[in-house]
Amino acid sequence: MPKKRHMEPEDLLQRVITALEDGRTQAAVLALLSEGPLRCSDALLREIDQPAVEHWDEGDVPAANIVAGELLAYVRDLVRLRNSGFLARGIYLKGSIRLFGTVAGTDVFGCADGDMRELVILQFQLLLQAVGLRNVRFCETEDCPKLFVKTFRRTHCSRRCQKKSQMRRLRQQDRERQARQVQTRQRKRQGVSA
Repeated sequence: MPKKRHMEPEDLLQRVITALEDGRTQAAVLALLSEGPLRCSDALLREIDQPAVEHWDEGDVPAANIVAGELLAYVRDLVRLRNSGFLARGIYLKGSIRLFGTVAGTDVFGCADGDMRELVILQFQLLLQAVGLRNVRFCETEDCPKLFVKTFRRTHCSRRCQKKSQMRRLRQQDRERQARQVQTRQRKRQGVSA
């Protein structure tokens, strides 16, 4: 069996969270199935060949969209509850998963097969356990609810949000400076008229 391409878990988590937040749900699902902690080659091939769909009254919905919403709600809940000691709501597994291992010399590789939704949720949970939440943050832009994986001194999910926050801060500073100038002028006028 060929070896998986090596990727740091933090990098994979960043790619997955970014894809989920940007609405690229199929990319997030394929990344988890192909590069997650467990080998899920059969499920990956099925998802590439014919993406899973859920049948709803309104029509067929890509299963990747549904599981992406569940994963985002789950990780946002975890980040919100970080250090609180409370339990997150969690995600229920409905289908079945078969776990098995492959052996190469003395190495054992975890493998799994089953429903796409359950495998993606399991891969995401194992990835979160491996990486932790220390660097998973909410964007600091006031009206942005997006998550991102913090690297270096980063505080925003994107350059756009960073620029938006910077412009807000500069405008606020300008307003404060103008207010101080008005107060100074008023004091000078009062001092002159007195």
